[in-house]
Amino acid sequence: MKSYLDYATLLGKMFADAGKIGSAQKTAAAADIIGKFDGNAPTPPEVLIFAPHPDDECITGLLPLRLMRECGARITDIAVTLGSKISRRAERRAELESACAYLGWEMHVCGGGNGFDNVRLQTRTDAPSQWAGFVDEIAEILKARKPAAIFAPHFDDWNGTHIGTAYLVADAVEKSGYAGTVFQTEYWGGLKSANLAA
Repeated sequence: MKSYLDYATLLGKMFADAGKIGSAQKTAAAADIIGKFDGNAPTPPEVLIFAPHPDDECITGLLPLRLMRECGARITDIAVTLGSKISRRAERRAELESACAYLGWEMHVCGGGNGFDNVRLQTRTDAPSQWAGFVDEIAEILKARKPAAIFAPHFDDWNGTHIGTAYLVADAVEKSGYAGTVFQTEYWGGLKSANLAA
């Protein structure tokens, strides 16, 4: 390799070659997760991404994009917060709206459209009534939407709001009796025992 162009050309060839490996198997595996929408059902399967911050839905959204393209899934970003800086929330919401529009996803912002505040384990321990309100709202979303799959951070993802979101969604899953597929996402810290679902 003598240039970045050579490098980029090689990468492009490698990605094209990788795309030819078992594509029928990949489609079957994705359809096994949520089913394939063939137009005969009244609505496509829904997938929810519980994003701790605006932009987390994009960072962890590759499998949801695949489920949308291969299975016809309807993807909805559930924005748990709009970030901790109140002065930037309008800007963060606008960024979120643009990102979801670009991806072809729907969005729902928790907390009456303002996002929750202090989604952290400390809130779960020190402010149980506030935490219970968060859990109730997420549980109601799960009951109303009945998603085929949900995405949320894992419990050791280093960032306090990511960890809080992991516990919040887990508590809501338990409260709602949700029995669909739960995917744990990673960003700040990797999963210690990661597996490959599809």
